Amino acid sequence: MLQYVFFETLDMVVDRVLQWMRLFNRIQCKSQSLSHCSLPSKCALFVYLQYLFSFFCSFLRTSQKFITPCFLLFLSFVASPMRFQLIAGLALILLLLVAVSDCDAVRLKPPARGKAASKPQTQTQTQTQTQTQTRAQDQPLEQPPQQRHALTECDRSPDESFSAAGARWYKAGNIDAAIQCYGDEAKENPTLGSMIQLGQALLVGQRLNDGEAILTQALDEARKAAESEPDALRPASAGGKLMATIHHSLGKVSYLKGQHQEALGHFRNATLLDPANAEHSLLLASIQASYGDKKSALEIYKRAILLNPKSVLALTNAAQLALELGDAKSAYDYALRSVKIDRTNTLGFINLGAALRRLQKHKASSEAFDKALLSNSTNVHAIGESIIAKMFLADHDAVEQRLPELRTLLLQQIRHTLDALENRAITGSDQTQKALQQLAVPPFNLMYFDIVPEILRDYSAAFAAIESRNTQAIRYKLAAARIDDLHSLSPSARSALSQQRIHVGIISADFYNHPTSHLLYFVLSQLNKDRFHVTGYSTSPYEDAWTEKMRSVLNGGVVSVHAMSPAEATARIVADKTDILLDMMGYSSGARPDIIACKPAPIVASYLTYCGTSGSTEVDYTLCDRTTCPSKLVPSFLIERVVTLPTGLYPPAWFRASEVYPPAPEDVVAKKTELGLPNDGAFTFCSLGPIFKANKSTVHSWIRILKQAPEARLWVIAHPNDAAANFRRLVAEAQVEAQVILTPRLEREDFLEYAPSMCDLFLDTLPYNAHTTASEMLTGGLPVLTQAGQTRCGRSAAGMLSSASLDQFIATSAGLYEAMAVEFATTDAGRAKVLAARRSLLAGRTALAQSLTRDADELSPDAFDDVPRFFNVPQHARGLEAAFETMQSRYLRGLKPIDFEVTESDLQDAEEKAHQAKHASTSDDRTATARSEL
Repeated sequence: MLQYVFFETLDMVVDRVLQWMRLFNRIQCKSQSLSHCSLPSKCALFVYLQYLFSFFCSFLRTSQKFITPCFLLFLSFVASPMRFQLIAGLALILLLLVAVSDCDAVRLKPPARGKAASKPQTQTQTQTQTQTQTRAQDQPLEQPPQQRHALTECDRSPDESFSAAGARWYKAGNIDAAIQCYGDEAKENPTLGSMIQLGQALLVGQRLNDGEAILTQALDEARKAAESEPDALRPASAGGKLMATIHHSLGKVSYLKGQHQEALGHFRNATLLDPANAEHSLLLASIQASYGDKKSALEIYKRAILLNPKSVLALTNAAQLALELGDAKSAYDYALRSVKIDRTNTLGFINLGAALRRLQKHKASSEAFDKALLSNSTNVHAIGESIIAKMFLADHDAVEQRLPELRTLLLQQIRHTLDALENRAITGSDQTQKALQQLAVPPFNLMYFDIVPEILRDYSAAFAAIESRNTQAIRYKLAAARIDDLHSLSPSARSALSQQRIHVGIISADFYNHPTSHLLYFVLSQLNKDRFHVTGYSTSPYEDAWTEKMRSVLNGGVVSVHAMSPAEATARIVADKTDILLDMMGYSSGARPDIIACKPAPIVASYLTYCGTSGSTEVDYTLCDRTTCPSKLVPSFLIERVVTLPTGLYPPAWFRASEVYPPAPEDVVAKKTELGLPNDGAFTFCSLGPIFKANKSTVHSWIRILKQAPEARLWVIAHPNDAAANFRRLVAEAQVEAQVILTPRLEREDFLEYAPSMCDLFLDTLPYNAHTTASEMLTGGLPVLTQAGQTRCGRSAAGMLSSASLDQFIATSAGLYEAMAVEFATTDAGRAKVLAARRSLLAGRTALAQSLTRDADELSPDAFDDVPRFFNVPQHARGLEAAFETMQSRYLRGLKPIDFEVTESDLQDAEEKAHQAKHASTSDDRTATARSEL
C-alpha cells in the first residue's frame, strides 16, 4: 500500500506542479517573443522541469524496485547544483520506504472484485452487462485528458480482471490502457459485453473505424444468436437492451462520420429494443431535430417526458422545438417545468423568455432572460436575448449599458464557433456541439442595435456555417447531380434549355394576410406567366383568404413546407424543377435556413423582406438597388453577389380599389377624433411602427425636434404596451409629453386607409428603418423622412424614397435629420415641399390603380411617365424578369455568379417578351372561343 500512496501522491504533485508551471510560463512569456524565452530564462527552465517531472514519473513506474534506488543514489552524488542533489536524496528516501513493502510492482489500488471466470454467461450476468453498457453508453464521445503509454499488455493486478482494469483505466483517463485491457478481455472472453466495452473505448479514443468494426461484429454476433433463440433479443429483454446498446454506439459513429440516415436507423432500433431507456429517445430526437425533422423530434421528446417527467434535457429541448414550430403556449409549459426542476438551467430560462415574448408578455420575458444570466453571466445567447428583451421594453439605458459587452462577446463567439466547426470536422467532438449552442441569437435580432456592419456580416456567416454542416450530405449530392447534368449538355441543348420556361420558387412564411404579401401581390400579378412558372413555398402553418389570393397570382400555387424536414422540402423543390429559389426570410421569424443550406435550386437569391446578409455560401445573389446597397458599402454588410434593380427593391403596397383616392375630409376628422388626435391643423409627425424600433438616439432626436417645433405633434403607436410606459417616461422627463399622442394599434384596414391622411410626415427610425410600413405610407401618399445608415436595414427607406423621386427627404446625419424635420414643420417652404411630395405620391397611386384595372392594350404607354418610378409595378416585374434571365443564362453557360445591374435595355427586352406573350395568349383565347362557337 505504500507504493500506492507514494505514486498517487506523486501523480497529484506532478499534475499540480505542471499546471502551475504552464500558467507561470504563459504569464512570463505572454508579451515576449520566443527568442526572449531562451535558456536560462524562467520560461525555458520551467519547460525543462516539466519534462524532468514527467520522466521521473514514467521511469519510477516502470523500473524495478532496486534499480531506481541505485540510480537515485548515483544522481544524488553527481548532480549539480545542490538543489538537484536535494531532490534526488528526498526521492531516494521515499523510494526506499516503498521498497521494503511486500508488493511486487507498482500498481494502483486494486478493486475488491476478482477476475471473472471464462464461462458462458447466465441471464443474470447478461443483465449485469446490459446495465454496465447502458451506463457506458452515456459517456460522451469526448476523450478525457489522458496520459498515453505504449502498452503491449493490460496493466492490471493479479487478482483483477481485464474488464475491471479497463474500467479503472478508463475512469483514470488513460484510454489507451483501457483499450488494451478491454481488448485482452474480448480475446479471452469474447462475449457481446466485452466487445461492446472495447468498441465504446475505441470510440472515446477517437478510433472511429476500429470501434465501428468491433461494434458491427458484435451486432452480427447478436443477430446470429437471435436466429437460434428469437426471444433472447426481444424488446425490453436483457438481450434486447444489450442489442440497443450496440445500435446506440453505432448511431454515434454514423453521426460523427456524417452518415445521417444510418445514424437515424441505429437510434430508431435502439429505441425500439429498449423503449424504457429515455437516453435512446433523447439522442434520436436530437439527431432528427438537427436534420430538420422537428415535428417528429418533438413527438419523440414528448414520449421521453412520459418516461421521465423530470428529464430537464427532454423538457428543455421540447420547449425549443415547440418555439421553432410556432407553438408558444406549449413551449411556455415545457420551459416552465424545466426551470422548476433545475433553477440553473440557462437554456430553459432562455426558452421561457422567448415563449413569453411570443405571447406578448414582454416584462415577464425580460425577467426570464435576466434569470438566465444569473445562472450563466457569460452566455452570449442569454446576453443577446436579455438586451433584446430590454429593447422591447424601450429600456434604453439598460440596452446601452450592456451593448459594448455584447459586441465584444459576438467577436469572441464568431472566432470560437468557426474554430469549433473546424474541430468538429476533424475530431467529431461532442464538446463542439455544446460550443455551437451559444451561437443561438438569430442575426435578425441583432439588426436593431448599433453594431458594426462587419460584425453582423461575420456573425451571419458563422450562423450559416452551422446549418451548412448539418445539411452537407444533401447539398453535395444535389451539386454533383447538377454538375453532371450540366456537363452532359451540348451547346445546342443548353441553348434550347435557355428558351424553356424558367421555374422560380419563393420561400416565405408570409403567404397569408401579412404586410409582406401585400407588397408581393401587385408585382407577382404582373409577371410574364408564359416565361416564368412561379411557386410559393410556405414555411408558416397559417392560411387564410389571402393565401388563396396569393395562389391566384402564382401559377405554381402555394405549397406548405412548414412541417417538412430539410430533405423532404428539398426533394419537393427539386421535383418542381425549380431553377431559381428566392428566400424572403433569412433569419427572421418563420425562416428555414436549414432548407436554404441544402441548396435546393441551382440558383438561390435573397429577396425583399430580409434586410441583412444570409452569410451563406449557398446563397448566390441578393436583389437590391443602388441607394440601399451602394457599391462602396456592400463589402461591409453582404457576402452575396448584388443584383441591382433600376426600379428600386421595394414595390408599392397593395390597396383596395375603393382606396385609390384618400378618404373624404369629414371621415378623416371623425377618425382623428375617435383616436384622440388633434383637429386644430397643427403639423403632425408620426411613427407608426413598433415603438421599440426607436432607440435612445432616435427618441432624443424626436424630443429635440418637438422642442424646436413647439406647435407640432408626434403620433406614436403604443405597441408593445410595456414599452409605451418607458416611452412616456422619457418624453415626460423632457417636458414634451403634451406634444406626444400615443394610441392603440389600428386595425389593418384603418391603418392602410386612414393613417397616411391623418398626419403630415412619417419619421423613420435608425438603425432599423421602416420597411413594409414605409412602403405602405408612401403608397398612401405620406412622405417619409429618413436618415440613411451604414447597413442595409438602415438604408431601405432611403432606397424607397429615391425610387419615389423624394431624395430631398433623405438625411445623411442625425443633425440634418432633425433640421429637416423642423424645417418641414415650421416654415412655409418646408410645408410646401411636403405638400408637393404628397401630390406626387397620390398621382403615382392613381396611375398604378389605372394600370391594374385596365387591359394592357387600353393603357397609355406614357401612363407612368410623370409619376415616380416607385409606382411602376409593371416595370418592377420586368426588372425581376430581366434579373432571372441573366442569372439563368450565366448558370447554363457554367459561369459563376457576379455583381450585375439590370439595365434599361434589359427592361425593354423583358417588356417585349411580356408583350408578345400577352398577344399570343389573347390570340389563343380568341381561337378557343371561335372553336367553341363552331
